[in-house]
Amino acid sequence: MDNSVLFIQILDTSGIKKNKTAKISQWENIEKSIKNIIPVKNSKIKEYKLFYGDVSEFGVNGKKRTELLIAFKSF
Repeated sequence: MDNSVLFIQILDTSGIKKNKTAKISQWENIEKSIKNIIPVKNSKIKEYKLFYGDVSEFGVNGKKRTELLIAFKSF
């Protein structure tokens, strides 16, 4: 493991109804909470990103795919 690590978590939304759930806002709050405690003592994790979406959003022309690639490249 390198001295500086980007931890990426990807959550699948295909089984939820986006307009009828609080899951997405909960995930966003979790991401903020984790970012507030990084870096943790003795941890090499320097950055955390949480992505959520379905297969089409991470597909070839998907918005989430673009966001994910930008996260990789910027780190």
